[in-house]
Amino acid sequence: MQENYFSDKTRTILAVLIFVFGLFVIFVAPFLIQGSLDAVIARVAPKIPEQPDFELTVVFLPIWFFTMRAINFVAGVTLVVIAYAFWKGENWTWSVALSAVSLPTIFGVLTSLPHVVQYGRPPAAGLVLLFGLVVFWLILLLRKGSKVEKWARFFIFTFLGVTAGHINVLVMHSIKNIVGRPDAPYFKDVMYTVYAYEGPFNFFALIFCIIALPLLASEGKRVAGWYMALIAGIVVTLANYPTHFVRMQTSDFFVAGSLGLGLTIVTLIPAFQKAILGTE
Repeated sequence: MQENYFSDKTRTILAVLIFVFGLFVIFVAPFLIQGSLDAVIARVAPKIPEQPDFELTVVFLPIWFFTMRAINFVAGVTLVVIAYAFWKGENWTWSVALSAVSLPTIFGVLTSLPHVVQYGRPPAAGLVLLFGLVVFWLILLLRKGSKVEKWARFFIFTFLGVTAGHINVLVMHSIKNIVGRPDAPYFKDVMYTVYAYEGPFNFFALIFCIIALPLLASEGKRVAGWYMALIAGIVVTLANYPTHFVRMQTSDFFVAGSLGLGLTIVTLIPAFQKAILGTE
């Protein structure tokens, strides 16, 4: 017989939330994301004659938005499909639900941030990020466990999600700047060559963060998830702090390095490691 990780009332509430958020991601989020993209393009396209850098922005931004939207759609369908099994108490659904909710939340950073930069306010697409974050935390924290275990879950899983969301933006930015570097086909300008250093590192760290989430929440793969989270944290730290001190223009890479360092630290806290992995 499976261990009951939620009370009947809590499981019912979460199943409804999972189902509703899934429907929201399927039927509402695609239009909110399109609206955010359209607004950003409408703001930057007229600037292209004076600021040629925006030529690649209007190429790469739609590619990223449409890719994120497709992944979100699949995640939403997943949530709708598994909601009943979650309500029935199938324990495998916890890790799947966390992972599926995390994806629209993580990618919500990218589908909201450019609008914030251009308009100084979040778009309606920010609701995807906000709604997803609330559901993610509820699924994460309402599961039974000790106080230490809940704090461990909160910090490690939140750092994984926030770090992934931030470096996803940097990966897109680095690819745009590698393709559009002024000294192409050469790599002579260190201010652009540095993107070829951090970009691939951040990309693989992003993949590690996304995969680590369901593994850490699973019954039998937690150790693998813990190592992936630790590796991702170290890689993000080492990729972004040097990039910040080479460019010294914005705080984006410093923030990324700090998130990576935070993920590394919370992963290595002995009490958190014991709570998550069940080690003595």
